[in-house]
Amino acid sequence: PPMSAARNGVKMHPGDVSPGKPDVGTDDFNEDSNSQIPDNADGSADVKIWPVVLAIFLQFMSFFMAVPYMSEVLMQSPYAVGLASTGEDAGYGKTEILVRTQHELSVCHTAMALCELITAGLLGVFCDRIGVKPVAVLSQCGSLVNLVIMALCCPSQFGGYTIKHVYLWIVVGSVILGLSGNLKIAAFTYIGRVSTPTTSGRNFMYPSIAMGLAVCVGPLTGILIAKATGSARLVLWFAVILCAGSLAVVLLAWPGRKLLPIPDRPAQWTQALPCLLLKVVLCSSNAMLAFAVMAFTDHFGLNMLHSGYAVFARKEFEWTTNKISLFLVASGLCAPLAQRGLLPWLLRTTSELFVLRVGFVATLLSFLYSFIVGLTPCGDLLFGTCILAAVGFIANPMLMALASREVPKSEQGRLFAAMTFLDTVSKMLAPLMTDYVMSRTLGGPMPSAVFLVASFLVLPAVALAWVVKPPSDSESDGKCQDSSDADSSDE
Repeated sequence: PPMSAARNGVKMHPGDVSPGKPDVGTDDFNEDSNSQIPDNADGSADVKIWPVVLAIFLQFMSFFMAVPYMSEVLMQSPYAVGLASTGEDAGYGKTEILVRTQHELSVCHTAMALCELITAGLLGVFCDRIGVKPVAVLSQCGSLVNLVIMALCCPSQFGGYTIKHVYLWIVVGSVILGLSGNLKIAAFTYIGRVSTPTTSGRNFMYPSIAMGLAVCVGPLTGILIAKATGSARLVLWFAVILCAGSLAVVLLAWPGRKLLPIPDRPAQWTQALPCLLLKVVLCSSNAMLAFAVMAFTDHFGLNMLHSGYAVFARKEFEWTTNKISLFLVASGLCAPLAQRGLLPWLLRTTSELFVLRVGFVATLLSFLYSFIVGLTPCGDLLFGTCILAAVGFIANPMLMALASREVPKSEQGRLFAAMTFLDTVSKMLAPLMTDYVMSRTLGGPMPSAVFLVASFLVLPAVALAWVVKPPSDSESDGKCQDSSDADSSDE
């Protein structure tokens, strides 16, 4: 199977500089001339990864600060409470209001996912042709507009303008967010280009740690602001400020073309078509195809969990918005501990493939545990999911690292666009599946059946993790050495 190092003809050893390799500060990046980003560009050379990590942290912190209040805002919409255009009250009970709120959330998530589906391929090719920075700026602008709309939809006890057609405008904000793209496309493309086989696992670990900290700090900050002010709208405006800070980091600290070179032979725009994107990138090898299936099934199950747990906890365990935020805090607290403590230890003592297996098995167990807890009256036991899910999260950086080594540097943008495409398909279908299952099981004898369905969906990822055989780094280095020797002989 193709490896980035072998296909580029570069020996990937730290400190090894082959003849004719251009300096990272020039635009003379030529794949045919055996050029490559310096092997020490993993955060210790000219190209740093801290701006990516900081931008992801601020972006996800703003997102997870706002997420618990999205269902609260929609729950007060006229559609959810049953107010007709004439102002007559339909007299819905709590269960009916929550089911209609879940339907609103599913429509919003699906609308955002459908728009991401349209733009994912274009943004991936854009990264490979133009650069990652414009894509990141576009993504952050869309997130900013979405949060502003959500803040204006939230009722304020201090007065001020409030959007009346809440459901419609939340959908509009979701559409804008989807069309502007996903920050992870640009961020992972950035990291994939500046990483080597020996540093990719570590470099992809840092964004995962940042996401975990954001899941913890974001909701916790939201709780403190809500407790101090009693206003959900102020929480959302603070999320807007954080998103603006992430945009500022991208504008001021992300390198441009000169520090992050682009191939002289850029991708064609036609490769943004979903069929070509998936065929050219994800079908390049058997291992790459296996990684794609793992990513899709894992994301499908996780998206079912994310889109349904808030309404489930409100109905079955009478959780409030603060309790839901506390659950996110606990999840965010466990995730960095697993990423910074368990993951480095496993990488030192085992292999990336073993870490991948451990992560997917833990994810499966977290779904089964949530299903069992949902059959009991002890809602606080649901916090145990945070530990299992945190261990499951260690699979994601390993999956990204292994996948990034299957394609050359010039295709990193399309690789992560294809991965985002699959994630987006799962985002589009998972809320619909969640809505279908919960509308038939919520309030019944098996109210947590949605987690059981999610566990079945992640089984293919677990199975493939035990059978996939990606090339080893030593094989890749051997191929790279042969390629370098052949180039020297030609010269």
